[in-house]
Amino acid sequence: MTKSKSLLLLAMLLTITQFALGGLIYQDSFDGTNADSWNITKGKWDYSSDGISNSKSGENRIFTDIDISSDSYTIEFTGNLLTGKGWGLYFGSELADNTNKVSGMAFQYDPGAGNAFVLRKWDNDKESTLKWVRSDLDYNTDHTFSLTISSTGFSALQDGVEVMNYTGNMNLVGSSIGLRTWSSSEAQFKFLSISDMSPGSKTAVPEPATFALVAAGSLVILRKRNKTC
Repeated sequence: MTKSKSLLLLAMLLTITQFALGGLIYQDSFDGTNADSWNITKGKWDYSSDGISNSKSGENRIFTDIDISSDSYTIEFTGNLLTGKGWGLYFGSELADNTNKVSGMAFQYDPGAGNAFVLRKWDNDKESTLKWVRSDLDYNTDHTFSLTISSTGFSALQDGVEVMNYTGNMNLVGSSIGLRTWSSSEAQFKFLSISDMSPGSKTAVPEPATFALVAAGSLVILRKRNKTC
């Protein structure tokens, strides 16, 4: 089995487990099933067997509105930078009426900023950097990210390894989640889920047996797949 398939499978297993525990808020495999709930505000986006990707250069944005009432939540997604200067994921955002200008937050991988992960605050389409972390990211490779978000902090994992941690006030002004590319970039997104991680949520502190079950199930499935790949 290829690394990208293994990562996507693990992301799906994690989301299935979250659903079973009752904390799943939203999920999308980007197979076109939920296309009507996403709004293209700039550029062009297309669905294929590889998920959703922008299909033109320049600024590309697409948003959906998710009712997230939790004080703490996690966004899981699988992203693949094919070419160009990067991709971004908006969260806790809102769009201005008529202009679709963005206020909120974004997590980006940005080769143009020195090959770095960047946490940015957006205010009426003007962005400022809250944190910058130098990191190389392979092109043409699926990577699974896990973002843990609250009003007072943020952390990001890439393929299970922490790549950013930020403590400070977050500009969570709305309930919109969005994808972004810019310049000559082309990126694919294959999976996205949102889960409640607030105190008292069933996914906030899973039982140890749950972790063991997920780990065992993952190993069994991956072994079976490896025999057939």
